[in-house]
Amino acid sequence: MTRASAHCRVVIFLVGLAALSVSGVVAADELPRRGTLGVRVAAVPDDVRVREQLARREGVLVEALTPSAPAEREGVAPGDVVVAVDGRAVDGVFPFLTTIGRLPSGQRIELTIVRNGQRLTRSVTLAERPRDRGDTFDVLYHHVVSRGARIRTIVTKPHASAKYPVIFLIKGAGLGSFGRSRLRHGARRVSRSAALASTLRVRGSGQRLHRRT
Repeated sequence: MTRASAHCRVVIFLVGLAALSVSGVVAADELPRRGTLGVRVAAVPDDVRVREQLARREGVLVEALTPSAPAEREGVAPGDVVVAVDGRAVDGVFPFLTTIGRLPSGQRIELTIVRNGQRLTRSVTLAERPRDRGDTFDVLYHHVVSRGARIRTIVTKPHASAKYPVIFLIKGAGLGSFGRSRLRHGARRVSRSAALASTLRVRGSGQRLHRRT
């Protein structure tokens, strides 16, 4: 198989994904989006660690809460130290973010927190992470099934009715385009807004990790 042929098949496959996503022809059991607690966390300062009698590297400090988010609704407060998630010890910011970042929205988890020397538990149902929004385009979250796996697709669809180019953003694949029955290679600088083009993002299982979760 030539390189051009391989790239051609990739683009054809992506066009199929776009058509399925925009038309809504997806599996009945929609792929849930990643969940969020609505907390900003940091490493536990030494003075707090001593005061709460915590072991070295134990827990993460809750610095702030997103208003009306799951953590606030269930009684988590700034200054709490989260020491376990579903009974599994939390030993730093990155492990905590990794654990929460892998969970889907709608899942209920149990947080063990330390507050004023007392260990408390809070059951929290994760909310869906905020969706992308635009004044001049809609953002459609769907998924398609490939070889038994569900793959997230995110399509931006301009409000104005017209013929738009489609930009595919897929991790690990370069940019290419069709033109007069042959594939043209090369990355072009994309400077137009989503109002001027329809885009399809295809995501794997990985998610970027932030200090806010």
